[in-house]
Amino acid sequence: MFGMYVHRRVGKAVRHWSFSGGSEEKRSQIILKKRIDLVNRLVIINFAVRKFQKRKNMANHKATKKDVRQVSKRRARNRYQGKTTRNAIRDLRALTDLTAAGEKLASVISKIDKLAKRGVIHKNKASNLKSALTLKVNALASK
Repeated sequence: MFGMYVHRRVGKAVRHWSFSGGSEEKRSQIILKKRIDLVNRLVIINFAVRKFQKRKNMANHKATKKDVRQVSKRRARNRYQGKTTRNAIRDLRALTDLTAAGEKLASVISKIDKLAKRGVIHKNKASNLKSALTLKVNALASK
């Protein structure tokens, strides 16, 4: 029933079904059993995901309900500001004019610093971004 082979990606021995020997009826029973088992596993996983998604607010106390509201507001604000900053960085990288890039650089650095201060991005990532953008603008000056 089982055979062993070396998986080409994993690089180790893996069990697999082999149908050498046996009747056609036996093969079809094995395949059907495997399909049913797979469907059952998917149904259980899907049920667990739907059950988790239905719970919007798991809090029972007034303070924790308020905390959930605050966290969702904070998350929405952070996502908006992060996306806005990413767009500003993209626009700055696309600029080829030195004066426009110099003006835009100050506002982008300010946005990056705000994200780092609020903990949306790590301070080292903020520093790396600012450094890379400054180098980019300075490269425009040398052209």
